[in-house]
Amino acid sequence: MDQQPQYPVQGAPAAYPFKPNTPPKQWKAGLFDCFNDVGNLIYVLCFGPCAFASRASRLRKGDGWLCFCCYGGALPIRGEIRMRANIEGTACDDCLTIWFCPCCAAVQEQQEINELERAGLL
Repeated sequence: MDQQPQYPVQGAPAAYPFKPNTPPKQWKAGLFDCFNDVGNLIYVLCFGPCAFASRASRLRKGDGWLCFCCYGGALPIRGEIRMRANIEGTACDDCLTIWFCPCCAAVQEQQEINELERAGLL
């Protein structure tokens, strides 16, 4: 039996709109800029689980059931936003931000998702 040579499978192109050699950026809004977006801040403070489910849905990472496990689901959502927008940071940074400033982090994420949608990247 004649066997065909096996070649390694090449990786698929990246699904994110940045080049791997592009230097990472900063968040469009600072962590404490949440006070500049009062409407979004009130939404996050009064309807936190719904705001979380909205972010997950806008990233196409769930349909809203995650609203019942905010802290457990918040870390991958924030990481996904960072990856899609090519934002500098680590999972440890995300964890500390979510733990100590959950409302400010949520508003910052909402603002970043808004920017990604405006740019047509979501």
